[in-house]
Amino acid sequence: MQGEDGHTQNEKRSVCTDGANFHHYLSRLGKTSMDTEEEMSLLKHEMSIHSLPDAKIFLMEIGQFSLENETLASTFEDDLGTFLDLNGHVQPLKHHRSRAKRPIADATKDIALDICDEKHDLVRSILVKAGRDAFVWIRDFFLRSPDVVVSSREHFLELIKMWQYDPCDSEDERLRKLLLEEEF
Repeated sequence: MQGEDGHTQNEKRSVCTDGANFHHYLSRLGKTSMDTEEEMSLLKHEMSIHSLPDAKIFLMEIGQFSLENETLASTFEDDLGTFLDLNGHVQPLKHHRSRAKRPIADATKDIALDICDEKHDLVRSILVKAGRDAFVWIRDFFLRSPDVVVSSREHFLELIKMWQYDPCDSEDERLRKLLLEEEF
């Protein structure tokens, strides 16, 4: 059955999960040895590697833009300015509000996908696994390169650590998983 817009009302929308493998793309920069079984098990790709021996990388997580902590915000701006070899202070970054926390505009409600719907459990599990693999690879391999720079390393790691958790879990469930993780 077709709706007024000409699309079938029960039309399935495809979701590409490959882009969530952010670490695959970072690995192509050749900043890790990629010679251990552990590292390769996190990557599992056949992409070519572009060795850039003189390139430095400033890696950030989008959550670093939504800093309510003025000290962390100032440190981030200073670190970015230093990395870019800028003279003077970087202008304060504009506040970023996650799309997940923004209300859905009326114009897009018909096409919006609620990833927390039970029917999307499989896709969500694939995305969560990609987030977990990316977190582990970045933490255990990529950040060991002297060519990779992050601002406020501990804060950065706290942010990417959240990639391994299902965003649809309740706060209590996420806290339980964090506590279980700390026991091991």
